[in-house]
Amino acid sequence: MKERIFELLIFDADHTLFDFDRAEREALYKSLGRFGLPVNDEILSEYKKINDLLWKKFEKNEIRQNLIKEERFRLLFKSVGINGDHRTAATEYISSLADGSYLLEGAGELIKDLSGGYRLAMLTNGLSEVQHPRFEKSGISKYFEAFIVSGDVGASKPNPMIFNKVLEKTGYVDKQKILMIGDSLTSDMLGGINFGVSTCWYNPASLPNKTKIRPDYQIEKLDDLRLVLEGEAKK
Repeated sequence: MKERIFELLIFDADHTLFDFDRAEREALYKSLGRFGLPVNDEILSEYKKINDLLWKKFEKNEIRQNLIKEERFRLLFKSVGINGDHRTAATEYISSLADGSYLLEGAGELIKDLSGGYRLAMLTNGLSEVQHPRFEKSGISKYFEAFIVSGDVGASKPNPMIFNKVLEKTGYVDKQKILMIGDSLTSDMLGGINFGVSTCWYNPASLPNKTKIRPDYQIEKLDDLRLVLEGEAKK
C-alpha cells in the first residue's frame, strides 16, 4: 500500500468548504430588511468591502474581534447614508448568519470520502456564535476531530498559536504530514507556513498571487485536492 504524503488535513471554513457569500448575502438582506432599510447590490458590495477590511485588520492584531460585529455596520450606515440603529442591525445580522450553513458544491462529498483515510480538522477565523451553529448544521461536523474558532481561543490565523490548538485537540505531532487547505493567502497559507506545515491554496477564481507568500500547492477545483493527496499534483 502506498504511503500517504499527508495524514492530518486542516481545512479553512468559509470560501473553502462553506458558501459564505450566499450566507452573508441572505443574512444582510434579512437583517436590514426587517428594519425597512434599503438593500441592494451597492450596499452589499460596500458592506463586503468594509467587512473584509476589518477582518484584515484583525489578522494583523489592529482591532479586537468583538468590535467587528458592530463597527462594520456603523461604518456601513455612515458610508451609504442609512438612518437606523446599527447595533440592532448587527445583532440581527449575527443571528441570521448563524443559520447560513451552506456548503460549496462537492464539499460534502469530498469531506466524507477523505474521512475514510485522513484525520480532519477545521480552523476558522470567525465569531464563535456564528461559526459553531453553522458547523453543526452543515452535516459534515461528524467527520472532523477538531473545530477551532478564533473567537474561542483568542488567536487567529496566521498566528501559529491557533494552529497549536489543532495539535492539542487531535494529539497529532508530525508536522511533515499535515496539510493546510484554504482560500486566503494572508491567513490560511501564511499561517500554515508560519506553523511549519505544507499548504494548499484553493483559488477557484484563478487570482494572480501578487504576494511573497508561496503555497506548496494550488488548486482551482476543490476536488483536485485528491490529486495533491495522491502525489499527482505539481508543486
